[in-house]
Amino acid sequence: GSSAALSCPAGRFGNASGLEAAGECHACPAGSFCSTGAQQPEQCSAGTAQNETAQGSCAKCAPGTYQPDAGQTGCSLCTAGSYCEEGSSSPLPCAAGHFSGATGLISADECSSCPLGSACNAGATKPAACNPGTYAAERGMPTCLLCTPGKYQPDANATRCLNCPEASFCPGSGSVSFSPA
Repeated sequence: GSSAALSCPAGRFGNASGLEAAGECHACPAGSFCSTGAQQPEQCSAGTAQNETAQGSCAKCAPGTYQPDAGQTGCSLCTAGSYCEEGSSSPLPCAAGHFSGATGLISADECSSCPLGSACNAGATKPAACNPGTYAAERGMPTCLLCTPGKYQPDANATRCLNCPEASFCPGSGSVSFSPA
């Protein structure tokens, strides 16, 4: 008889040297894939997953999800303060000056601009109100600015600093009050 080497079809694997029939090929397990002629399954790479057996490829994580580990059967929902493009192996933080309390974002465009009177560092899940002595006069500020000498701001969440009253004095940068001169 002829002893032509058999190879397993995509989605199945087997030791090529001893195969006598395609039925001796094993189904590739979930979390992995088997290309045509595979002798062993290969794990899905980070950013991909496969939840079914006997598959010839892994699927990229859908937009809004990610998978940091190899050999997985599913992807996780993107965390708050970040976004996940298709095939992400980790969440990408919203840029400084932006925030998001929502999960499953698919692009940086879905992160919200930080509101007036607040600052947002990279990956922020909510805006941080400016402390007394500081302000944010524009949307999308990564940090609050200090009141300049001659100005003060006693309140949090301010959009501007106040002029020091006549016949009084504001001690310097970030003043929260004034003193009589």
